[in-house]
Formats: sequence, structure tokens, C-alpha cells
Amino acid sequence: MSRMQGCLLAVVAGVFVLAGTGCTDAKAKAQQAALTKQNKQYADQLAADQAQMDDMKRQVQDARMAAINTPPTTPTSPTGTPDLPPDMTAADATAMPTSAELAGSGITISKSRAGENQLELSGDVLFDSGKSVLKPAAKKTLDKAIAIIKAKYAGKTLRIEGHTDSTPFKASSHMTNEILGQRRAEAVVAYLSAHGISAKHLTAVSLADTQPKSKTNLALNRRVAIVVTR
Repeated sequence: MSRMQGCLLAVVAGVFVLAGTGCTDAKAKAQQAALTKQNKQYADQLAADQAQMDDMKRQVQDARMAAINTPPTTPTSPTGTPDLPPDMTAADATAMPTSAELAGSGITISKSRAGENQLELSGDVLFDSGKSVLKPAAKKTLDKAIAIIKAKYAGKTLRIEGHTDSTPFKASSHMTNEILGQRRAEAVVAYLSAHGISAKHLTAVSLADTQPKSKTNLALNRRVAIVVTR
């Protein structure tokens, strides 16, 4: 082999090495870019989740400040009709369901801790455990609640509160009682607004496990309250 041929072969070999290195670098850069994009997406999602958590914490704190320490009561008259607020007229009273009519519906009529009128809907009637999607059977309960709202509280502003028990979720589930309470309240708001209750009169808030009704019967703590604020 001549000296010139040897030089040419060396040059060609060098080109192949450089080309191979170039391909490897390009692939590595593409992988790095993809990982960087994915990390940014994760960071954005974490930031959004944190913002939602901060907002719900503020709502819970506001609700705590507004609440009083006396538990709600639901007195019942001898006729079986719940004793409702003083502004209830005779016509209103006849339009309201009796205790017997509400039996098994998952709805109770009472006062909130702040003295506001409210309908309480059993969370176990509306949702499966740990879920925020309404059960098919929840329609009957919600339709009865809508009938009560239209008969007595038409045009009123309603605060839909999501209450949970204190059982914690696994950390790996990325779910908390605050988030669950909010999503359940929002599911009820969506149903009400889709069935004749103006969305502008509805707000959803999570109170999570901050206002338990019982320390032993956790089912009583899992509920959605439709509170008449004004």
C-alpha cells in the first residue's frame, strides 16, 4: 500500500468516527430535550396542584372562621314536618316534604353551624367510597333536593359544601380529603345547574373533615350540605 493510500484510508476512517459520534450526540440531545420537556410538564402539574390545594385551604379556613361550635339540630314537630326557619309561610310548609316523605331519601333539613338553613345529603347515598362521580341512584336524591330548592329557595344563593370523614388516603394516590370534598361539591353543583338551578347562584367549597358530626359513626361525616346563604 502506498503512503498516499494509507493517508486516504485514515481520513475515511476519521470521517466515519466523526459521523458516528455526531449521531450519538444528536440522539443524546434529543433524549435530553424530551426529558427536559417531561420534567417541565411534571413541574407545571405540581404547581397547579399546589395552587389548588392552597385555594382549598383558604376556603376551609374561611369556613372555619364563619362557623360556630354548636352542633346543628333538626327539631321535628308532632306532625312530622321539620321545624323550619321563622320565615316559612303556611304555603311554604305545605310544599315542603314531611319527615316520612324524606325517610330513605338520604336528605335531612337542618340548620348549619352558622345558623343557616341547609339540606344535608348523605355522601354514601351520592358517591361510592373515595369517589367523586355521582352514583346512578343519586339522581333520585338530588331530584328531591332540587324540588325542595325550587319550592322554598328559588333564586337564593346556595353554598354546596363537601364534607368527608377523617380517614386519610395513601400518599401514592395523590388524593386528599380536601380535594375529594371539593370534587364532590362540584359534582353536585354540576347536577343542580344542569337541572334548573342557575349556576350563578351556586358555589362549591370543600370542608373536608373539619366539621364532623360524629366521632364514632363516620358515615354521618360523609355528606354534602346545600346551604342557603342569602
